[in-house]
Amino acid sequence: PDGVRADGSTWRMVAESDVEYLAVLALWRTWLISGDDQWLAEWLRASERALQHLRESPLRWDAEQGLVRRAHTCDTWDFSIYDGDRYDASTPAVAALCDQTGYHQALLALAQIYEHLGRRNEAMECREEAKRFRLRAVHLLWDGEKLQHHHHLDAFDHGTFDETRQLAMSNPWAILRGLVEVPQAQRILHTYRRRWEETGDRFPWWSLQPGYPHADYPFLRNHKYQHTGGYCNGGLMPWVGGALSHAAFVAGEAVFGAELLRDYAQFLVEQGGEIYTWYWPDMQPGFRTANTTGHDGWGMGHWLAALFEGLAGVESTGPAMRTVTLSPRWTAAGIDDVSCTVHLPSSEAYLAYRWTARPDGVVIELTGVAERIELRVLCPEARRAERVTVGGREAEWADELVGVDRYARVGVEGVGVRRVGVTWGE
Repeated sequence: PDGVRADGSTWRMVAESDVEYLAVLALWRTWLISGDDQWLAEWLRASERALQHLRESPLRWDAEQGLVRRAHTCDTWDFSIYDGDRYDASTPAVAALCDQTGYHQALLALAQIYEHLGRRNEAMECREEAKRFRLRAVHLLWDGEKLQHHHHLDAFDHGTFDETRQLAMSNPWAILRGLVEVPQAQRILHTYRRRWEETGDRFPWWSLQPGYPHADYPFLRNHKYQHTGGYCNGGLMPWVGGALSHAAFVAGEAVFGAELLRDYAQFLVEQGGEIYTWYWPDMQPGFRTANTTGHDGWGMGHWLAALFEGLAGVESTGPAMRTVTLSPRWTAAGIDDVSCTVHLPSSEAYLAYRWTARPDGVVIELTGVAERIELRVLCPEARRAERVTVGGREAEWADELVGVDRYARVGVEGVGVRRVGVTWGE
């Protein structure tokens, strides 16, 4: 089920096909935060059955393409643009970008879980299936600039509207969920910047760009908030901006990620802390229901991820922060002195560091519960690392180029306080 009512009954949004892989991702994220292996083992079988059900359901899986199937929705949303809530064997279906990103990440999540539990053969099988699935999805949806919104599995007449031009909101998810590699991620980010310039919209937060012409579709025509430029038919959604900002940090465009994050922070200040689920292109707040408020907060999770995992660069790669990848990117935001602590109350895991920039380099003092920290230090533009020290001693390090961003990468072992210095060269 999608949800539970107050009386205990359940329901499912039938047009969607995301419940099963979201169950796996919820299990994985909760385990990474809590570090509770016993709880993980108790619920793992339910998550495995979820993915099995998805693959066996003719409404959820297209056997010919080997991809997830759903109704013709606006990206990840829960209704068909033509049939509303109706979805059955007679309803035109699509392979939607959103579902392919989520299913792919679910396979990778299961692989990590299996590896941790010592089930190495199953971990390897999941990784291999993820690889094959990614190739199928990208081959079908990639157009050289972005991933297509949909691949039609059944005939669907859009008239004169060219759906292939749509920039769908799940493109940043494709980056964050590992469906595309860095060169493709760079093309997606380029497409967002170009569309932002072409449209003149204040923010590149589109649910769809462009939206469907509402007059051509009964369901959209009959709901004013679904008219072109509204809600999930082209409205500006802050969650898309948060995902895009986070994706830019991950894909080697840290300056762009910091720009988007700063714009959002300034917008929040302008609005007195209010934020709506979506906005019309002229930035008028969008209202879909009578209880819509300026405190809906949809998207705050993505913005916090952009801040903590993107800009601050703290990514827990093992349960309860036993292993961490730390990629502080304050250089991209022009910030020279930072104290940062990320704490997970459910496991009392934490990582803390002090970042201090100097004319010739940077000093990072760090501590936490991690047994190993993979430290990736972002170099200033047109600079690279010349020397790296850990605890005052020369350390082996690697030069890493991701997109346009260059990092000095060094492993830091053991629990305790560590002082890392990086000196810039030309």
